[in-house]
Amino acid sequence: MQTPNEAARNVHPVGRLSRRTLLTFVGTGAIALSAMAIPAGTALAQAPAAWDKTFARSERVDHQKVSSTNRLGIRIVADVYIPRNLDRSRRHPAIVVGGPYGAVKEQSAGLYAQTMAERGFIAIAHDPSYVGESGGQPHNTTSMDALVEDFSAAVDYLGSLPFVDRARIGVLGVCGSGGFGLAAAEIDPRIKAVATVSMYDNGHPHVRAFRPRWTVPRFEIPWSALQMRGGLQSMARRRMWRRERLKD
Repeated sequence: MQTPNEAARNVHPVGRLSRRTLLTFVGTGAIALSAMAIPAGTALAQAPAAWDKTFARSERVDHQKVSSTNRLGIRIVADVYIPRNLDRSRRHPAIVVGGPYGAVKEQSAGLYAQTMAERGFIAIAHDPSYVGESGGQPHNTTSMDALVEDFSAAVDYLGSLPFVDRARIGVLGVCGSGGFGLAAAEIDPRIKAVATVSMYDNGHPHVRAFRPRWTVPRFEIPWSALQMRGGLQSMARRRMWRRERLKD
């Protein structure tokens, strides 16, 4: 049997291979490895023709594509996965899932989100700013600030859903998004839990690229820890207030 990379070489001349096609082939191999870690008994249905993901669609989960705008004015496109038998008269825990650095939501982020939805969570997997269907120009570039902000923007969206418990929103970061998710949790008190998978810290290498002998500078923080926490909580409340205003 051919590997995904061998199939790509046989079917597509290298010069004509699009980025999304390349990501699909690479993602197929990565998802096959990830799927081996899914516990026995997880039911995955055969994907219909309209399904654009690199993994099979679950019969136990409803899927919906949504979009929202982050605080930088960038339109973020995401897939929301909701358990099919969810009692929408009650509030449930939710998870923001971020994929590897440069990846799109149709790959491992979506697989993790769908799998968590099978376990009872409302889960959202997004295309980061400047990547995939999300906005941001020039496209296929990156901004560390934007990648962290995207997590808080996803929390904004989840918090607006009437069946999501705002006190039980967490983050799951895969590879590069593990670092971005942790950074988001540091400044957004609405994020109550963080989990990472094969986390890679993109921030430190980028700093070292500019300062090879990087050290942490000494400085005095003018606020106490209590004041800083109060300021972050106030900022989080303003985000949710803004989201409610946009809904009205």
